[in-house]
Amino acid sequence: MCVLTIASMDGALVEAVCKYFGLEAVRGSSGRRGALAYMEMLRKIREGNICFCFTPDGPRGPMYQVQPGIIRLASQTGLPIIPVCIEYESCWRLNKAWDHYAIPKPGSNVNILWKKRLFIPPGITDEQVAEYGRLLAGMMQEGVPDFPPLTQSKLCKSSTES
Repeated sequence: MCVLTIASMDGALVEAVCKYFGLEAVRGSSGRRGALAYMEMLRKIREGNICFCFTPDGPRGPMYQVQPGIIRLASQTGLPIIPVCIEYESCWRLNKAWDHYAIPKPGSNVNILWKKRLFIPPGITDEQVAEYGRLLAGMMQEGVPDFPPLTQSKLCKSSTES
């Protein structure tokens, strides 16, 4: 597995953690080194048996709004997108972060939800990219208790910690 992470100091930390657990990392985002990261992902996919893990809402959001890179990559490679959502019984929230990053508390139950695969046809137009982005966002939000405002979430209580 290979993780797409931002080309910043935060991304360097994520890359180090990934390497510790035996994962590869590609550095880049829509705002910085994006085209190079995209080409590197294409190369890795063509070279062998690898899958990618990245957050489809990009490094700056808006939260839960799918950016076009994941749709274009799936269209170009023929690989499916498999949305994965995570629920926490109890967690801390980094409320100052744009995505309200969640850190599960020790001993908390964590549920990982694998959603239905989404195949994107080859050669899609910009309008279709946006359409598939909305479809993917809807799939990710469906039935996940973390998507209501954080203070209303049934499984993950919002923390005031920053």
